[in-house]
Amino acid sequence: MAKTRVVFGKPLKGRKAIYRRSVRQQMPKSCFLQPGKRAYPICPANSAKSGKRVVDCRLVSAAKKRAAQQHQRAVASKAARLEARYCKRK
Repeated sequence: MAKTRVVFGKPLKGRKAIYRRSVRQQMPKSCFLQPGKRAYPICPANSAKSGKRVVDCRLVSAAKKRAAQQHQRAVASKAARLEARYCKRK
């Protein structure tokens, strides 16, 4: 029987990682700030089915923060430009 890891009190099964990878493969490359690695998504996963690029402000700001934490300056600056362009507060 396969072992089940527990993260934050909830069981985490290996199928979730496989599902995430398959969803990322189905999303268009334009939805990522690093398209070659399919890293730093900026579009919600459910918009991948329509084939259109729909930028989500929360994902852009999260990508900017993660890129800064991982010292990816080019990705962080690209995310900052996208945030200034798409995430204007009214």
